Amino acid sequence: MADVQPFRGLRYRTEDLGKELCPPYDVISSDEQSALYELSPNNAIRLELGISDASDSDSDNRHTRAGTLLADWLSRGVLIRDHAPNIYVIRENFNHEGIQKSRRSIFARVRLEEFERGIVLPHEETSYGPKRDRLGLIKETNANLSPIMGIYRDNTGNISDLLSETIQQTPNVSANYNQGKIELWTIEDTKINQQITNCLKNTSIYLADGHHRYETSLDYMKYQNKLSPLNENDPCNFILMCLIEIEDPGLIVLPYHRIMRHLSDAQFDTMLNLIRSNFKVREFNLAEISDPIHKIQIMQGQDQSCLGLVANQTNTLYILNRNSDTENHISPLEKCMTQFLGKQVIEPVVGSQQEAVEKGMLTYTHDSDELKSLVLTGEWQSGFVLPPLSLDLFESVVSDGQRLPIKSTYFSPKLPTGLVINQLI
Repeated sequence: MADVQPFRGLRYRTEDLGKELCPPYDVISSDEQSALYELSPNNAIRLELGISDASDSDSDNRHTRAGTLLADWLSRGVLIRDHAPNIYVIRENFNHEGIQKSRRSIFARVRLEEFERGIVLPHEETSYGPKRDRLGLIKETNANLSPIMGIYRDNTGNISDLLSETIQQTPNVSANYNQGKIELWTIEDTKINQQITNCLKNTSIYLADGHHRYETSLDYMKYQNKLSPLNENDPCNFILMCLIEIEDPGLIVLPYHRIMRHLSDAQFDTMLNLIRSNFKVREFNLAEISDPIHKIQIMQGQDQSCLGLVANQTNTLYILNRNSDTENHISPLEKCMTQFLGKQVIEPVVGSQQEAVEKGMLTYTHDSDELKSLVLTGEWQSGFVLPPLSLDLFESVVSDGQRLPIKSTYFSPKLPTGLVINQLI
């Protein structure tokens, strides 16, 4: 059963919280990193993703500097620790494609579990590099700086009722952030916290975002246990998690598109043959289409398994619909387009997708306009515009114990770093 608990969070003592928050490390560009450094001397970017220096060493690097800075901010009162354990209720108000959305969530500490136990379930594969980087950071800061996003199903509706009651009150903190608004309520009432804990005991938690950080925290827990055996409720046995109900209307899943280049004519022809073997294909001259992305999105509105291939190499837009016979005889995992496309089309042409990324032949973006620009300008050869993964299919895959390829989902908006920090000492 999931063990969800209140905790004494670290929070900024400021009247302008928005300028201290930053996105999670894996979506921050170098330009955004620099801008966040300029925004405030106390912005969480200095902890989450500090700037590296050519003179960095094992004893002086962005991770060690983050640890030193966190201690300094605590000593100076930039960050303060709540005096009592809380569960934190968050409401994010934001704009998505011109529509105002609201997303509610719970910030709590959740006991770390090996995936084999079926309590916390992953949905994506991970890679070694990011885990090594995050382990270096957590060892130096002894803190969860940014929350993992977890999804749960509230079958009784009890948690939803508790959240609705909470947000009727005045929030403890309100911040303008990322062209939206974030509100935070603290729940100190042990009775209410116990109700939330009890409601979540019999549910599985699906990891939506933060797989590398979750696996890193497992490694950190084992590392600390080797140094000195941990007791059952040692903070190192837990991780900061943001829990969102799967039916929340503000839970948005965007696709990650695939962009390719450096394919020889023979490789591109092979790819087209594989596409024709697995999809019904319609072709359109790109010169006759004002906006290929818009056309693909219209088609996806008619068929959620539809995808598009924008190919500079042939000046053609290919609309691809999976064969109905295939659709009826494949597993939930294979119904996910990132899995099917990768195994049936991309990997037979370029081999391992990870190696293709390292060679500069393959990249990913959740921004379809970026894909269009990169392909139509000729910087990249072709781009697959994928449909979003439905949450029903997401749940089927995860419940079945399967994992999708890296960069299969982009949950939007990303959770900010710095809203609440979980100290592990």
